[in-house]
Amino acid sequence: DTVLKFGDQIKFFLNIESNCFVYLIYQSSQGELSVLFPYRFKSLTDDNQDLGRHYIPKEDQWFELDECTGTEKFYLLASVDRLQELEALVNEYENADKSKKVEIGKKIVSEIRRLRKQHFKVKRYAEKPVTILGTMRGSKMAAAAGVRDIADHAVEISATDFFSRSFTIEHR
Repeated sequence: DTVLKFGDQIKFFLNIESNCFVYLIYQSSQGELSVLFPYRFKSLTDDNQDLGRHYIPKEDQWFELDECTGTEKFYLLASVDRLQELEALVNEYENADKSKKVEIGKKIVSEIRRLRKQHFKVKRYAEKPVTILGTMRGSKMAAAAGVRDIADHAVEISATDFFSRSFTIEHR
């Protein structure tokens, strides 16, 4: 859990090394959802996602926090199997009228919780907090040198069939 302010920037880095399906879903402080990765479900095959390095957003772009404050969440899920039910709910959400999005958004978050419960293993070590690169974001030296490759600070995550982690930001 991290406190960030208007103007702070965020970027994610994924390096997919083996056949799996990775999903990164963002929930705004207003409860709106968006899929940040994969860029489109239609680009997925039933076998896997594109292996290799992925920056979210792409290339040298960064997400920048706006004036809307509150709690924001990022849900990262990886599975050896494609999460068809989650994808169907997201597609329904994206095609729904604004009046129905809140209800469908709740279903998506419930599906994420269900998946986490389904794959929960009691013999698991407590997760350590993930460092957010505040020094990199605010470093004049890094910005002046043009050094902003977050891949140098990546943390390797490994799992056998399913992995899930949520990142919460207190946006003030």
